[in-house]
Amino acid sequence: MRAVGRSDAGGEQVGRKQSTAYPRELISIVRTIAALADIYWHPDCFPKEFKQAQNNWLTALVQFTAGYAYERQGAPPAYRTLAREALLSAGSDLERPDPRFARRVWKEFQRRAAEQGFAVNRKLNPLNDERSSRNVSSPGFVASLADFDHNILLLAKGMIERGEAEMILLQLQAIRGVGPKIAALYLRDVARFFELEEQPGWCFQPVDVWIRRTASYWGELLHRQGNGDRAAARLLAELAAVAGVRGSDLNAGTWVLGSQLLDGELRGVVISEDGLTVCLANNLRWSAAIIQALEPLVRKSNPS
Repeated sequence: MRAVGRSDAGGEQVGRKQSTAYPRELISIVRTIAALADIYWHPDCFPKEFKQAQNNWLTALVQFTAGYAYERQGAPPAYRTLAREALLSAGSDLERPDPRFARRVWKEFQRRAAEQGFAVNRKLNPLNDERSSRNVSSPGFVASLADFDHNILLLAKGMIERGEAEMILLQLQAIRGVGPKIAALYLRDVARFFELEEQPGWCFQPVDVWIRRTASYWGELLHRQGNGDRAAARLLAELAAVAGVRGSDLNAGTWVLGSQLLDGELRGVVISEDGLTVCLANNLRWSAAIIQALEPLVRKSNPS
């Protein structure tokens, strides 16, 4: 297995102040991984609610809360369903969120959770409207968005378009349970859906275990000493710019590679074209086996 070496010359550069030569093989790897994002953005996987959410504040709120706000480690998957049901129950008859909307949602969520035997996790639950901290609930947050028709999707889109990604990234983190990762994840998908410019790039880089590990391996190759999630986000955004791909694609592709396709040790896959090729080829063989196994089932369900 051949690993990317610093001896590879002629790498591209980013910006006038950037003097680092990027290994050609690393840039090729980045482009290949970014292409894997199509698996994530595929219509069958990528949230379909973006289209409807543009014209409906409640759909946008349900999408953000149920689809993103519970994307933290340890959150029961049932929370997403309970949140969706509570929001629709409390808001389906409203043209806009009234002052009591947030309280009704939280009460409805608690009722449904109790019926199914789930704790509600008051400290981190984005539907918790209790005024016990500086955080707000997601329904409370959208109630204040009169300039955007109370639509959190339109708020994010508008602020990204105005170059205010850092500001909306911080604003979203005012919602209880929403940290940098979830806020960046939402902005990444909003920017990708609307094909918006991603500036500054690190704001659209949610950092999970796969992004963190990949960035550490690439940082070693480039002799970078930066640590932490912000450094990882900046490195992926930088390499995406160098490779001429969207940062959101590189981020989503890295997640797909690590969480869905990886069949061995990550390091050898992200620093070696040979290792990446073997990993992808192995997945092609699995895909062929799945298709072969499905063929008799398809023939059975669709007799000629």
